[in-house]
This record gives sequence, C-alpha cells and structure tokens, in this order.
Amino acid sequence: MITPKLHILDNEAPEALKEAIKSNCKMQLVPPDTHRSNLAERAIQTFKSHFVSILSGVSDKFPLHLWDRLLPQTILTLNLLRQSNVNPNVSAYHYVNGPFDYNAMPLGPMGCEVQIYNGPDKRKSWEERSLDGWYLGTSPEHYRCHRIYVRKTKDERVSNTVTFKHRYITNPAVTEADIAIQAIRDLTKALKTKATEENNMGEFESLRRLEDLIANKLTESDNRKKITFAPTLPTRKDAIVYEGDPFPRVPSHEGPAYNTRQQRTYTTDMDRAMHIVEQNLATEPNINILTSINREFAHAAVLHPDTHLPMTYRQLMKHPQFRADWSHSSANEFGRLAQGIGGRIKGTDTIRFVNKTTVPPDRYKD
Repeated sequence: MITPKLHILDNEAPEALKEAIKSNCKMQLVPPDTHRSNLAERAIQTFKSHFVSILSGVSDKFPLHLWDRLLPQTILTLNLLRQSNVNPNVSAYHYVNGPFDYNAMPLGPMGCEVQIYNGPDKRKSWEERSLDGWYLGTSPEHYRCHRIYVRKTKDERVSNTVTFKHRYITNPAVTEADIAIQAIRDLTKALKTKATEENNMGEFESLRRLEDLIANKLTESDNRKKITFAPTLPTRKDAIVYEGDPFPRVPSHEGPAYNTRQQRTYTTDMDRAMHIVEQNLATEPNINILTSINREFAHAAVLHPDTHLPMTYRQLMKHPQFRADWSHSSANEFGRLAQGIGGRIKGTDTIRFVNKTTVPPDRYKD
C-alpha cells in the first residue's frame, strides 16, 4: 500500500478537505496566484497548450463538436513528446508502454480533410469510390488503420486506405515566371564563371541585362497574376520524362521514324526550363521568354484565359463562356466513339449505350 507523505493543494481547497489530509500526511499550499508550483496544474497547462495547437491546425470545415474524438491521439502525441521524469532519455509513453511502433500505428494530422476508400461491399454499383471526411486519429486496435469521421454518413469508420488532402493547401505554388528567373540566374552564374576563365564578358552582360529586364517587369505591380502549375505534374524524385520539346536524331518532325525516336529526359523542372531558355535564345533573340515558357508548361492543361488556372472538364461544362464550345466538342467525341451524330460525325461503333433498365440486377456492380 502506498502512503503519501506530502500533499500539495491550491488555495481554493475547502477546510474540511484540509483537515482530512492533515490527519494522514503533511499538507502544503502553493503560493497565491502561482499555479505552476503545483505539478498537476502545470500538467494541465501543458495539455491545454498542446490541444489548442491541434485545434488551430484542423481544417476550416472540421466540425468542432467532434473535439472529444481527437483526445486519444492528442494524449498519445503529448506523451511521445514529453520526457519521462524517471528516465529522461526516453519519452513518457516509452517508459510506460514500451517503444512506439510508427509502422503499426501511423500518425496523421488531426482534423485534416481526407478521402476514404468506399469498398464494394458498402457502395452501390454506380456510387463514388471514395467518401469525404476528417481524420480523427490512428486506430490502436488495427494494423496501419485510421479512424475517419465520414461526412456523408455522419459516423466514424476505420480504414487502411486514406488520402490526406493537406498537401493541396500547404504546398507553395511555383509559377513559370519563378522558374524562368531561376533558370536565367543559373545560366548567368555558369556564364560568369566561363567568361572569367575565357576573358569574354559579352555573353555575361547580355544575360545580366535580360535578367534585370524580366525582374523589373515582374515587380512593376504587386497585383500581377500568378500562373500556377497544373496539379497533374509528377512528384517523383527520379527522372521525369516530358512529352514536349522532342530532341530527335533526324531533322524531320514528321513520318513514322519520328514516332520511334527517344524523347529528351529531364531530371528536374529547372533543367527543362533552362533548356527552353537556351533554345529560344539560340533561335529567336527577341522572343518573350516568359510567354514561351508558359506555353511550354501549359500544353497539357486547360487554363483559364484570365486567371491562368487549370480547369477541369466539369468546370468547363458549367462555365457560361466555354459551355457551348465544350458541349459541342465533347458530343463530337462521344459520337465518334459510338454510332455518330446525324450527318455531322461518323461513328466508329466502338461503344454502345444501353438503358439502365436493360442491365440485369446481378450485373449492377460490374
């Protein structure tokens, strides 16, 4: 049996409690208005600061009435960050429960917007394959699973297939103008070294004036439009192969032979931007480099003419300015795949549309 020898209380303790404690052990009060002298009060302050920082980082759409469901992982992460009072070389969690296995219990940002996989056993034949929700924490009873609050069902679900949407918000946007400026600076540095070695400053001076000209144009207005990359750019760290800017072995760009030629490989986006600058400077000295790079990088995406932001097919079909053109062109494409559209488009009979009523009930999930 553990018998306490000293009991520390705050100044709000009732007299009856003080008398009961004095009969068994020594009692001590903390200084007035100094709660940090009490270890329990200091622990409460530490937890409060940790939990407030978590609530400050949740999604703007996260329902705050779910705050209590964030407590299990909040306590877990707090004990992982705190040192043990008995053994300062390990965390408080490690001292009580042993080493924490991050592979078995991966931790994610609490309150983050996520998409959870909607399995075939829980969805209908034509229902979406993923559901929107918010991350509540890791599941201690499952291997590599997460607890998700599903927005549609308003209930908690455990899943091992979750996509976190925080990277679409936290990643800074890099514009084509930034790439062009950085490419020119890299070229300037390389040519400066070469010019110093060969005593030829003509190329360096020309490139320096070009850099100053573009930098001045970009700083003329603080409200200039930003042109961001299409979100479909690859994020792999290894070599990236782009379909544009072919580097053929023969001068002709036509014929079957060109289709078999190897495309140029770029290790980074900067390498590709520098290649574009080199080509434009060599062929057209007076070309607008920013416009050229914008054209090269935007060839795979549909960009709004005013905002220069990428637009999806659904956005194009709803936009009053582009709806008519895209509705007409998409009808042509579907008609070409199917049985044609009157005398306008000749069909290839590749697909055939059927009415849903003609689909057997046992084939709905195919």
